[in-house]
Amino acid sequence: MAILLVSLMVEAQTDVIYPINGDSITNCKINTVLKGNLVNYSKKANNYQKPAKAISIHGKLIFLNENSSIDSTLLNLLKHNTTEKHDFGYYQQTYNESKRISHNGMILTFAGAVACGAGIYQEESGNAGFIGAALFFGGGLMTNAGIPIWISSGIKAANNRKAMERCKMDVTLNFAGTPNGIGFRLALN
Repeated sequence: MAILLVSLMVEAQTDVIYPINGDSITNCKINTVLKGNLVNYSKKANNYQKPAKAISIHGKLIFLNENSSIDSTLLNLLKHNTTEKHDFGYYQQTYNESKRISHNGMILTFAGAVACGAGIYQEESGNAGFIGAALFFGGGLMTNAGIPIWISSGIKAANNRKAMERCKMDVTLNFAGTPNGIGFRLALN
């Protein structure tokens, strides 16, 4: 099973067949899966069939049983990116929300670091007791919670900023003739 997962991570962007007997087949194109785990695939312009226990299509691992069958339409859905394309407003709202959460993560991180430092100072001064220990451990927890929030929200904000830039670029203006005459055509994609 570990070999299966390691080979899945290495070949995450290609089709992979895990036959019932033998080594995995990589760098191939799965065409269909017939009932009884029989996988039809192409490799180097040749077509083959082989019974398999699992297949991987663009990093999506699918375990097969004797009743499995996957037609070419379903395979195409699995192979292509089926994510929705949103409008500019959606990306802008998500960007603003992510930036806000990222700033909150940054504040939580720095507040935790200050509390942790205050706890250390209280302990070093010798008059802290429970308060110094609580500040130290509480500050450590705040810092450890704030860092991943800060990073993940920052990445999400950057991705949505890029998506907003792509949305802005999808406008074209053409000067062309039409059956109704000559004029400008504005295309919003």
